Amino acid sequence: MKLTSGKISVAILSVAVAVAIWQLWENGRELEILREETARLRADQSAPPSAPSRRQTSPSARSSAAAPGSASAASSLPADDPSLAEFANLPPEERGAFLKAWQAEMDRRRAAEEAAKALAERNKGPQAASYAGGKATGPPDAGEHGGDSSNAWCAGPRSDANQWLKLSYAKSVEIKELAIHETYATGALSRVVAVMPDGKEKVIWSGTEPVEKPPVQRIVQVPPGVRSDQIRIELDTTRTSTWQEIDAVEMIGRDGSRQWAKQAEGSSYWGGNNAVQYTYESLMEKELSGQR
Repeated sequence: MKLTSGKISVAILSVAVAVAIWQLWENGRELEILREETARLRADQSAPPSAPSRRQTSPSARSSAAAPGSASAASSLPADDPSLAEFANLPPEERGAFLKAWQAEMDRRRAAEEAAKALAERNKGPQAASYAGGKATGPPDAGEHGGDSSNAWCAGPRSDANQWLKLSYAKSVEIKELAIHETYATGALSRVVAVMPDGKEKVIWSGTEPVEKPPVQRIVQVPPGVRSDQIRIELDTTRTSTWQEIDAVEMIGRDGSRQWAKQAEGSSYWGGNNAVQYTYESLMEKELSGQR
């Protein structure tokens, strides 16, 4: 059987087309991998308020809007995403190395995210670092001397009008009063807020706290009808000349129940000689930079 030059040309052209189609499929598959991983990062934007930053994303995130790696998640990405644009402009022989380096960076961020979450969570409970928000859980344990105690929460910034302590309790009750146990200094208390079951907030006290010699048990009377299991205490530390510390906060219900906070977190806490913010964002930054 003789092959004419025309038949040979058609055969060569067919092979070339097949190779081109395969390359397009392979490039598309690699691009889809990158889209899926980027979608995982974007999915973490639906995480709780403790993780609002663009530095808080990770490939392991889960989104209620679209499953990671799903077509809907990938198609929702903007066409001008820098990672996708960079990948698309690479020659095929460089894309494997790009994906490998990119995946290593995502793994590093995933590890940093988990470490940051663990540290932030630890600082909410009784085993928290000295002066962290978690030290305000449970009954008072700072002593009766009224002085400095690492078993109490102490806000980091010495002159900041927006420091806060969030406390959660085991049971939601109609609150009658709150007993705030203060030590080392007084005078910075500026507002007390209850978080209602529907998420709305109700200010139950605001004003200027009198300066008294600690320790002080500050009683805040709560108007009828306020049912909650979450409280936020706000401090304006510009009002005091030294560090105000909160040892514990007891919630007293109109049903006669009494309970101490089971979990607490602060806007900041004093650590050593530095004010250490332990927001999720700052912990991610510290973990990624290798700081401890």
